[in-house]
Order: sequence, then C-alpha cells, then structure tokens
Amino acid sequence: MSHNSLVSVLMPAYNAEKYLMAAIDSIKNQTHQNWELLILNDGSTDSTGTILKTLNDSRIKVFNEAKNQGYLASCNQLFNLAKGDFITFQDADDTCEPNRIEICLKEFEETEDLDFVTSNFTRSSSDLKCQSEHISNIDYTKYSCDPHYQPIVCCATIFVKEKLLALVGGYHTFFEDVGGED
Repeated sequence: MSHNSLVSVLMPAYNAEKYLMAAIDSIKNQTHQNWELLILNDGSTDSTGTILKTLNDSRIKVFNEAKNQGYLASCNQLFNLAKGDFITFQDADDTCEPNRIEICLKEFEETEDLDFVTSNFTRSSSDLKCQSEHISNIDYTKYSCDPHYQPIVCCATIFVKEKLLALVGGYHTFFEDVGGED
C-alpha cells in the first residue's frame, strides 16, 4: 500500500539561501512523486524568503515566521501541518538521491511492522567535498526493544509513519538544551 502513499517532506529553513534550491530540487526530482514539501521560513534575514516566493509547484507549501523560533519548534509546527501517511525531513542545506523516498517506502512494504527507517548519509563541507560517510545498518527489532541499543540515527534521514509521530507527539523541548533530537 505504501508504494503510492503521500509523503510529507518537512523543511525548516533559516538563512538558507546558499543551498535552499538544491535541497528543494532534490525533492522535486524524486522518482516517487506523491509528496508534499512543507517549508517553514523561520525568520530568515537573508534572501531565503525571496527565493521561496519564486516556487511554482502546488505540492510545495511555504509558511513564514517573522521571528526565528528554532529548529525543534519549526519541526513541530510542520508536523502539525503535514498530511502524509509518512513523514520525512529535508534540511534546507541537504540534498538527497532521486530514489530516496522510493527506497524508504519499499522498506515499509517489505517489513509491515516497521514504524520508521533511516538511511546512509554523507557529510560534506561547504564546498561539497565529502567529510565523512555513515552506512546505516540498524537492527530495527533490537532498536524497538533494547534501550541500550543506540545506533547513530541522523535526523535528516528519518522516515517515519505518521501514526508513530502522532504517538510520540513531535520533538520535546528538552532537546533544545541537550541537542541530539534524532
């Protein structure tokens, strides 16, 4: 059933002018095209707002905050606006492979009791040179029942069923002070 599911892609954006269009284009170029991209311009003082005004795709919805509220509050605001059966992120300075959504949905089809997946990621410098690569090899069964099992999960790669997000209630403000919202 997930092969044609609506996927809500959440993108908080704060002073993101340098990488914003590449991030958006990497969602527009997905092989799975049933998505909505929700972008929150979180009080940017650069040309982020101007760039967002140029978008002309009915699947992209832009919201604006006059004052910067921060990443967690922005994500929670976007969680409440999302309409998809699945929720994922695309940070405004990230890009993803064109088949990212398709691959994640396939994981859900193959393992019905999954509630979230994550993926490999590469960290790059501002000039797009690879700084590090992380191969995600998570034992999801162990993750769900062993509180001591703590593999690296990058927030920008989380792909979750909406029902799990509703159960958890989004990000808790506790993480504003300690980091590691992943």
